[in-house]
Amino acid sequence: MTERTLYQIDFDVRFSARYHHLCERMFLTMNDATTFLSLIFGSGAVIAILQQSTIVTVAMAFIVALANAINLTVGYVRKAYVHRDLYRRYQELAAEISATTPQPANAESAYLKIERDDPPIIESMRKIAQIENLRTNGHSEEISRPELKLSCREKLLRMLL
Repeated sequence: MTERTLYQIDFDVRFSARYHHLCERMFLTMNDATTFLSLIFGSGAVIAILQQSTIVTVAMAFIVALANAINLTVGYVRKAYVHRDLYRRYQELAAEISATTPQPANAESAYLKIERDDPPIIESMRKIAQIENLRTNGHSEEISRPELKLSCREKLLRMLL
């Protein structure tokens, strides 16, 4: 295996930081959405109780319970904190690479130590982060590659984040 250059390592470190920042935002947005649904439908359930509408009350209460069960089971906030910590660690490594210009082998070793703590990759977020990283680092011509074409769902996700 050939040794990677410091530029290649720094490029990957910045990609990883961007990826984890996007994932953190996605999980916090999902938490906010479920909290919003719980608030709206919980308020609707209270109004339905006051108007003595049993079917509407049960439906609203079910939606609130479902949203909270999903939020608690999936653990959006917990996942966001994992990605926040990884983002911070990659940013610290990027700052160290910029400030000290370490040997490529040392930078690669530090990168791999952080990378081993990465949770499984979310492919949609990877593509969005890769496109943003290429654009930010002056590689706009590579964005047109077919494997980086975003689906409608990924475009919507990118817009929401």
